Amino acid sequence: MKTKFVAIAALFAMLATTGFTSCSESKKEEVSENIDQTTKELDTKMEETKDDVKKQRDEFVAEVNTKIEKNKQDIADLKAKAKDKKGEARKKYDEEIDDLEKRNDKMKAKLDDYKDDSKEHWKSFKEEFNHDMDGLGHAIGDVFKDNK
Repeated sequence: MKTKFVAIAALFAMLATTGFTSCSESKKEEVSENIDQTTKELDTKMEETKDDVKKQRDEFVAEVNTKIEKNKQDIADLKAKAKDKKGEARKKYDEEIDDLEKRNDKMKAKLDDYKDDSKEHWKSFKEEFNHDMDGLGHAIGDVFKDNK
């Protein structure tokens, strides 16, 4: 998105330069005013885009934090269930649950560490993150299903 704005601004600058060399003084002023107006509009659009991405990110973070907290509770429930198991089965469940807990913590850290403001990167990050969260949710739900 930012690249498009820069390219448009560069195009206007080139046109203005060409116009300045072959136009009358009033035309030069008009072109200069048009460039100033276009630059202001581009700045406004870029700020609106940043604000929109920030709003989307804030909403997403709140939603994901709720999921992460639910995962923590589900993991605590799994730990309680695993206490009923004995020997190798208990060891296996403890290892799986420990892995799930680490994955959940990594997801939280990944979310907290994300700082990019660009709309394109945010969309990509969000899709990948949702995919990983879904996988984690399924893994949590499957712990005792596969190992009864």
